[in-house]
Amino acid sequence: MLRVPSGAILRLECPDSDNLFADGTLIPESHRAATAGSAPFPGNPMAGPIYVDGATAGDVLAVQIRAIHLTATHGQTLLKPGHGLLATHEVAPEDPASVPTHMFRWQVDGAHHIARLKNPLGPHPIEVKLDPFIGCLGVCPKWGQSVSTLYAGTFGGNMDLPIVRPGATVFLPVEVDGALFGLGDIHAAQGYGEIIGGAIETAGEVEVQLSVIKNVALRTPRLRTASTIAAIASEGDLNKSIRGSASELVQWLSGGFGMNRFDAYNVVSQAGSFVLGNLISGTPSVAACIDIARLPDEVQQCQGELQ
Repeated sequence: MLRVPSGAILRLECPDSDNLFADGTLIPESHRAATAGSAPFPGNPMAGPIYVDGATAGDVLAVQIRAIHLTATHGQTLLKPGHGLLATHEVAPEDPASVPTHMFRWQVDGAHHIARLKNPLGPHPIEVKLDPFIGCLGVCPKWGQSVSTLYAGTFGGNMDLPIVRPGATVFLPVEVDGALFGLGDIHAAQGYGEIIGGAIETAGEVEVQLSVIKNVALRTPRLRTASTIAAIASEGDLNKSIRGSASELVQWLSGGFGMNRFDAYNVVSQAGSFVLGNLISGTPSVAACIDIARLPDEVQQCQGELQ
């Protein structure tokens, strides 16, 4: 376990979701940790746990994402019947049995900020703009449970939200001493929802700053950039996640920013938006977002309790 002071800046090397580093080597067994008697998901390896000095239950861990460097020149996305959001009859209504198992291979071209599909199933070339982000990051859950890196919750986890990118700060509720932070599952790009069951999965190096904010209790993760604030919820179904994220955003505006809560509810309704993260696990993640510029001038000048 790595132990660092609050405010530490770390550079963390992250393999891809299949445990492969950029050079194709596999994480050695000696570097893998599992709770005794558990059978965790073998993918989405995390760099951690990282003990942050001074973090205790009831605090917040601020994770400032300073940079993501894609270290691999390749990525992959799995197509498999029943693997994603859509059933086979929704992918291919005329012939559901035609849906193949196929590993899409991508060339990650960092110089041109493009991912090119190397093995499409049809004749047309496909390119996607690179927009790297962290698929999975979080702290130790309450009571110290072991939770698979397939899932998300109040602790963070496998949220797969494309807004968790450089320039964002993610605020996580601390439940145990030291927070026990970890991150991994680097994505070169992904649309909202991760509906095929995976992003452009790749390896990368992440630079983050970890800071403890004392005595600011959160119920769920929050996120802030220079232009946007967002509240995140990962509940047992999509409707609950949407409602939970919207409710927490209203609470942030009425609490940390001092708005009348009913005005806040109205402005979130009229000017807010939702970002969909991982929709295929049992804990779909949703971020309720609002541009700070859409808020009243006096509210914009109020920084809120989370900087």
